Amino acid sequence: MGLWLLRKDPDLLAARTRSPLSGAQTQRDRAVVVAILIGFCAWLVFMALDARRFVWSHTPLWAQALGSVLIVGAFWGWIGVLAANSFAASTIELQAERGQSVISEGPYAWVRHPMYAYAILLMLGMPLLLGSLWGLLDLVVLLPLLGARAIGEEALLRGGLPGYADYS
Repeated sequence: MGLWLLRKDPDLLAARTRSPLSGAQTQRDRAVVVAILIGFCAWLVFMALDARRFVWSHTPLWAQALGSVLIVGAFWGWIGVLAANSFAASTIELQAERGQSVISEGPYAWVRHPMYAYAILLMLGMPLLLGSLWGLLDLVVLLPLLGARAIGEEALLRGGLPGYADYS
């Protein structure tokens, strides 16, 4: 994806590779991002312990295949998001200097936050592929955190991006 972005949209690549803890992030968003990062790392360790070390759960081969399809779907969807929205930075900020506008085509015609929607596919697919049914518990922790981030993003966009309130 990085090589594709380097060729197609280097400005978006630069925006996506900035730390999500830098810039004009609110304290609330920084706390949410830190919680997501900690939760994600703990989730990876937990799934490895389940699937290989302790084998607390078993995932049949068909479920592992489904997991791989969900992961590919997540990445395919993210490419569609990045192709449609040149302002999809890793930080939540208004990008007036880049001429940010409301995006309503592509996946944004169906959902306001498709990047987060595709993240759900990843959160379902990874535990299945890795063989950790207990890894599905990440949804209990990470989904509310993604929701909190989306709420913060909504507030910023409604308050500062012309036309976003009508779009939403």
